[in-house]
Amino acid sequence: MSEIKAKRVPLLTARQVAVAAVLGGLNFACTALGIAIPGYLPVVSYEFMGMFVTLAIMATGPWGGLIPLIANYLVSPIGLWGVPTTLPYFIVFTPLYKPVYRIKNTSLRVVALWIIICLGIAAENFSWAALYAYVFRLVPFWPQVIYIFTTQPIWLTIYALVPSIVLVTNPSFVEPTWAVFPRRAE
Repeated sequence: MSEIKAKRVPLLTARQVAVAAVLGGLNFACTALGIAIPGYLPVVSYEFMGMFVTLAIMATGPWGGLIPLIANYLVSPIGLWGVPTTLPYFIVFTPLYKPVYRIKNTSLRVVALWIIICLGIAAENFSWAALYAYVFRLVPFWPQVIYIFTTQPIWLTIYALVPSIVLVTNPSFVEPTWAVFPRRAE
């Protein structure tokens, strides 16, 4: 009997691991050094995590995006509570990025990128509001939602400005060659 062996396909390639590690290290350093814009609660600030995570998802896929995400929350005052609270961003952004990348018109592509980032941030903001209202019991849910959404332009700028510059100036770096669930080659 002859056995047919399927070629193993890694979840992340060596390049993707390297890119995610560099972005994770930068994110870790920024958070550990307190490089952020002060926010509306003592433990809340506008960190640059969103920029690093967005770039990592664009260049390496959602699995690579987890590396800077976890690196951030290892040293963040909020702790690892932030990981599941940020996952709605991944769920919204990841499937929409590949179609956005394929848009030929550069201006339209950048606008579409900002729109999908905005949608992802909106989904993430609801989970943050729930965390602070129902788990930590710091701020009532709806007033917090209103405040968070009035600060949406700040979040959007942090999450989208550098990734859109990279998308325009070096699109091959953020080309989505990744798969959420890599298939085994036969």
